[in-house]
Amino acid sequence: MLRILLILFYLITSNTSSFLIKNPSHICPNKLIFEVLAHKTGTGNTKNNRDSRPKYLGLKRFHNMFVYTGNIIARQRGAHFKPGPGAAMGRDFTIYAKRSGRLQILKRRISVLDLLAENEYIKEVNKNYDSPTINTLSKIWTKKTL
Repeated sequence: MLRILLILFYLITSNTSSFLIKNPSHICPNKLIFEVLAHKTGTGNTKNNRDSRPKYLGLKRFHNMFVYTGNIIARQRGAHFKPGPGAAMGRDFTIYAKRSGRLQILKRRISVLDLLAENEYIKEVNKNYDSPTINTLSKIWTKKTL
């Protein structure tokens, strides 16, 4: 140890090149000093191996199904479907039923039709409709065009 210190003192005080001072293998040739260098480049991290949990968006009830008050009809991001009569939209754009009835989806408009009002409407339509009997069909067939 003393020998190494004397050699270092001699090299520092004399006009030797800085190469000898910086490389201790020239000072002590009997001891080999290895510098470990990487022989392969480091691998980077992958950025595609993650997945988010499913959001379960979309229609939960479909056209002509019966829904109860408070049933969730559609979950969506943004107002893709719009609420019609009998339906309302929540603050996260969820459409839910405000009353019980039959679900109607026309052109992205979701409505809940009241069964009592629908039955009365059907009765009125059927009142004004002539049922096809032989008498009415014969009138249609025997009409002469001018």
